[in-house]
Amino acid sequence: MAPQFDIAPEDFKASQRWLHNFLQRSELSLRRSTTLFRLEDTQVIKRALAFKSFIDDADFSKYNLSNMIAMDVTAVFMGQSSQTTIEQRGASLVCIPSIAYESACVSCILAIHLDATKIPPLIISKGKKEKIERVLGVFILETEKAWATQAVIRKWVDLVLPLVMRGSQRGLLVWDAASTHCAKDMKTFLHERKIDQIMIPTGMTAYLQTLDIAINKPFKDNLHMEINDYIENRMERNPLETL
Repeated sequence: MAPQFDIAPEDFKASQRWLHNFLQRSELSLRRSTTLFRLEDTQVIKRALAFKSFIDDADFSKYNLSNMIAMDVTAVFMGQSSQTTIEQRGASLVCIPSIAYESACVSCILAIHLDATKIPPLIISKGKKEKIERVLGVFILETEKAWATQAVIRKWVDLVLPLVMRGSQRGLLVWDAASTHCAKDMKTFLHERKIDQIMIPTGMTAYLQTLDIAINKPFKDNLHMEINDYIENRMERNPLETL
């Protein structure tokens, strides 16, 4: 943003207090990147009210809380790039430049039972071990592209909501309207296992999805702290990199 404020980058120095006052004077703040897909306020209200009406009419008496799961799939990038940038206060669109190293990533399925019992995360990385294994308290699965495909989600569903454990009781998944969740094959798969689903409307996960609001952010923040600590203090480096 320096060119916008006629600031020359050469030999520029400032104290933390000056930076704080500068941000205040210029109506700037430290911001996180925003999604490019945003709904107008009227659309948000309309979809929220429609979703509430649907929930109010739903019969939840046929489910045990232990058989009701809220889940979300999130990408975790291995790069060290900043998660924040300086931008105008109130800006609806915030972009952060990326670097090539960030392309290294894994997918992660985070979930919680609606009785507040946490489900161990499932980390999906690139590899050829297609069987879910439990390592140090988390589930690990390898796939060709480290994506949460239908095949991956089916394995995860059979792991966390096994029909043999529920008997005649139905299960319930609360998740977003991703294409893998909406697919006909997925609906058939869930129907055969006596699992119903509630889909968060498109564009509303930031307002209505439990995982998006309360779990994903602290999970990613803590994970990035571990990644940065590993890269800076524990990762073996090529001697040429230090020259």
